[in-house]
Amino acid sequence: MIAATVVMFGGMWLVGTMGGLSDGKLTGWAWVAALLLGCIFVGGQALGAVWVLRSVVGGETGKNNEASKSQEREL
Repeated sequence: MIAATVVMFGGMWLVGTMGGLSDGKLTGWAWVAALLLGCIFVGGQALGAVWVLRSVVGGETGKNNEASKSQEREL
């Protein structure tokens, strides 16, 4: 999550230093760069949220075969 933020802010800083701003407005290529950086940021935040939720919730159980075992015994 932090890495995605660093990439976004670093990329936007780069856009600003490379002339992406003209008269206080974004140029055409800067809009494309902002879109791509935003997509990377949102994807990183979503991935980070999944990691946090997985650590809180825990893993799934690996043994869920009891129904199949009981049916096999009846046969």
